[in-house]
Amino acid sequence: AKKHIKEQDLAIVVEGYMDVISSYQAGIRNVVASSGTALTLKQLKLLKRYTKNISFCFDSDDAGQEALLRACENAQSLDLNLKVITLDGYKDPDECAKDSADKWRDSVSGAKYYLDFYLDKQPSGLEAVKDFCDFYLRLLDGVPHPLEKKEYLAKLAKKISLPVPQLEERMESLKGQVTRGKINNADSVEKVGISAGEYLLGLVMHFRGKFDDQIKEEHADLFDADLKNIYKQMASYYNSRACIDDGLLDGVTEEERSKLQVWALYVDNRIGEWSDKDVNDEFWKALRKLQNNCSKRKQIDLTSRIREAQMNGDSKLELELMQKYAKFIS
Repeated sequence: AKKHIKEQDLAIVVEGYMDVISSYQAGIRNVVASSGTALTLKQLKLLKRYTKNISFCFDSDDAGQEALLRACENAQSLDLNLKVITLDGYKDPDECAKDSADKWRDSVSGAKYYLDFYLDKQPSGLEAVKDFCDFYLRLLDGVPHPLEKKEYLAKLAKKISLPVPQLEERMESLKGQVTRGKINNADSVEKVGISAGEYLLGLVMHFRGKFDDQIKEEHADLFDADLKNIYKQMASYYNSRACIDDGLLDGVTEEERSKLQVWALYVDNRIGEWSDKDVNDEFWKALRKLQNNCSKRKQIDLTSRIREAQMNGDSKLELELMQKYAKFIS
């Protein structure tokens, strides 16, 4: 996505990888996924290398809106131009893009500056207004530029009919409090968004031409059935051409091709400035993980078949399977 983010001078951050796939199919390519967590400072700094303009579009449920707020808070210190994309009548970008690519594009174009997005909330009743006031003051407290903070403090004062000095006093008393709920420390917990097989395919797709000796067709048996054909096609073309272009993947479907692009995006999100050695080490690490997963599946399958043979009273088959199991784990 780096190329498209640079060209558009905009990064669209969505919550899940289905949102990315549907956006790609709708012709919007400057999209990355947060994998269901709030963006960390490290991830935001990586995006800032390609653009200062970031538009968030997270799910409309409580978890999505909490992730949106955390992302905005994490980004405040980086001097980024943050906007929020709203989807009227849709729960997420995936649903919107599938229904109408034009509506998704229009929603992207109509994104609101994040401080305006939150200021436009319409609380009803005294308690709701008090909660909104405190929420917005805590959000404003994180704004780094004093001129911007002053401007939006004046807008809040006008909205709720209170003098600015009183709001400044209230803001001071709220210092250090989080805006809402607990802070999601995404830096300390890695939330995996794709499988080991998908990650390995993403590596191969992203780092074209770097695995001349590693890509072997016999590795296809390590993959789940739905990924095996993709790997076989990639291995065949990779070994014959030492690179992968979308046009060469004639044996995969359009949906599989789109997924490959998304997995490559996931890899791109994880990496920083990797050397060739780093890339090579990551490949072998991913392959070992895939091999371990495959071994676990085979052990589970053999255990299940042994249990079934025991229940059926088939001692001959049971002995045969147990010998296979002993050989397998030795």
